Amino acid sequence: MPWEVEMERPPHSLRSLPDEACDEATNEPRNNKLNILAAPASALPRCRALAGNGHAARPSPCIASRHHTPICPPFYFLAPKRTTKPPKDGGLAACRTLAVDSENRPQRGQFLPLSLGNSRTIAQESGEKWAGAVGLQPVIPKSDRLLAPAYTLRYPEGAASSFERPCGTGLLKRALLLAALATTLAGCSTISGWFGSDKPAAKPAELTEFKASASLARQWDAKVGDAGPYEFSPATDGEAVYAAGRDGKLVKLDLASGRELWRGDAGQVLSAGVGVGEGLVLVGTPKGELLAFNAADGGAVWKARLSGEILVPPVVSNGVVAARGNDGKIALFEARDGKQRWANSRALPALTLREQGHLALGDKALYAGNAGGKLSALSLVNGAPLWEANIALPRGSTELERIADVIGPLALDENQVCAAAYQGRVACVDRITGNGTWARELSSLRGVDMDARFVFAGDDHGSLLAYERARGGNAWKQDKLRDRHLSSPVAVAEHYVAVGDFQGQIHLINTADGAFAARGATDGSPIKGIMIPLKSGLVVQTANGGVMAFKIQ
Repeated sequence: MPWEVEMERPPHSLRSLPDEACDEATNEPRNNKLNILAAPASALPRCRALAGNGHAARPSPCIASRHHTPICPPFYFLAPKRTTKPPKDGGLAACRTLAVDSENRPQRGQFLPLSLGNSRTIAQESGEKWAGAVGLQPVIPKSDRLLAPAYTLRYPEGAASSFERPCGTGLLKRALLLAALATTLAGCSTISGWFGSDKPAAKPAELTEFKASASLARQWDAKVGDAGPYEFSPATDGEAVYAAGRDGKLVKLDLASGRELWRGDAGQVLSAGVGVGEGLVLVGTPKGELLAFNAADGGAVWKARLSGEILVPPVVSNGVVAARGNDGKIALFEARDGKQRWANSRALPALTLREQGHLALGDKALYAGNAGGKLSALSLVNGAPLWEANIALPRGSTELERIADVIGPLALDENQVCAAAYQGRVACVDRITGNGTWARELSSLRGVDMDARFVFAGDDHGSLLAYERARGGNAWKQDKLRDRHLSSPVAVAEHYVAVGDFQGQIHLINTADGAFAARGATDGSPIKGIMIPLKSGLVVQTANGGVMAFKIQ
C-alpha cells in the first residue's frame, strides 16, 4: 500500500517545465530535457531555488564521484517512473549507488533516493518498521501547479521512491523524482561551480605569515547550539550579548565577563537570529514564525507569523520589528505586542540565491536588499515603496547567469545606503531619493560595512576591497584570503576591518592600506554570521555554537 505523505513547505520553490517544453501527448518533457528542482535547506545554504526550464539542466551528479572530487552541488534529473529496488545506502550518498552511461547520466531503471529532510510525514506503519515507500506522491495544491511548493520528503531507509509532478499547467500525471542530494557546499566557491564540471573545487588560500601590528586577545567564551545549515549572528544592547542556535536555545551573556545571565528554549528549531532592541530578543524559524522574548529574563512575550522561512535576523528599533520571509514578503510588527502593521510582497525572479538581503531600520524607512538586484526603501507607516534603486541588472542568456541578488548586510550613514549584489555591483545611493551616488562592478555574497572613510565589501572569491565612501574609488584590495569563504566584513575599533573564515580564523585588516594587522583563532568551525563590533574588540559566533569575545590590543 502506498504511503500517504504530507510535507511541510520548506524554504525553496519548485518551478515546473513550461508548456512548450512538454509533449502534449505524453505530458513529459520534450527532447529529454531535464528540469532543475529545488534542494532542501540543508543542501543549499545559499541557494533558495534552482528551478530550470529544461535547457538550464546539467549532467548527472555522478560526475563528481567518478572523478573523486567533492560532491559539491545537489543535481537533479528525470527519474524512472517506478522502481521497487531499495537504495543500498539508505538514501544519502545517492550518486555512488547509480549506474551511469557514457555521458555520466543515470541508466534507465536507476533511482536517486531522496535526502532525509526536516519535513513531516503522515504514513501508515507496519509494526515499528517502515514498509517500502513505493508510489509516494507529493501533495501539491492545484492552485500551485505552475509555481508549486517544492517539498522535502522524509522516507524510511531502504525505501524506493516514485513521484508525480506537474508538467506545464497539466495535472499531476507523469513521474519525476524530486531528487536532492543532502550535501554541503564545503568545496564550492561559486554558484557556477555547482553544475556540470569535473574540475576540482578551488583550493582555499594558505594562510601566510605577516608582521602583526595588533593582537586579538580572547577575553571569554561561551556555548550555544550549533548553526546547522543556517547562519546565526550574536547581538548586543551595550550591556549583554545575546545568541541563539538551531536547536532553539537562547542565551544572554554579560558583555564584560561572558557570564551566563539566563538561558532559554524556544521549543522548536530556529533558522535566524538574533535581533535585539526595545527590551526584546527576536529569532525566526523555518516555519516562518517570528518569536519575541523578554531581554531581561528570557520569557516568551509574543509570536507572529510570516508566510516563508525566516533566514535573516529580524531588526528592531523605534517601537517596531521588521522581518522577512524567503518568499519575497517583508512585514512590520509592533514591538509591544507583535501586531502586524503592514506587509509588503514582491514577486521573485525564476532563480534566486538562498541567502537574502538583510534589513535596516531608519527613522522613517525600512531598507531592504532584494532579489533581482533591487534596493528598496519602504515607509514605516504603511509599507509603501518610497524608492527603489538598481544595485545590479540581471544579464546573461540563462536564468543561472541572470541571478543578481542584493544579499548580506546593508550599511547606512546619515546620507546614504550602501549594498552589494551577487553578479552585480557594490553601490551607494541617497537615503532620501534613492539616486545613485556611485557604483562599482563587483560580485559579492556577503554584503557591506562602512567606517568614516571607506565602504568594505568582499567579492565572491574571498577578496576584500575598500572603496572611498564619497566617490567609490578603490582604495585597496586584499586577495590573500581567496576562497576561504569569508564572513561579512565588519568595521571595528576605528582603524580595522575584520572578517572570519571557514576554519574559524578571524582576520584583522588595517583600513589604511589593507595589510594584515592580527589574526585570532576560535574553535575551528566556520564563522558564518555577522560579528559584533565593539569599541575595542568584537564578539563572534561560530557554526559549532561557540560565542567568544576578543579584545584588540
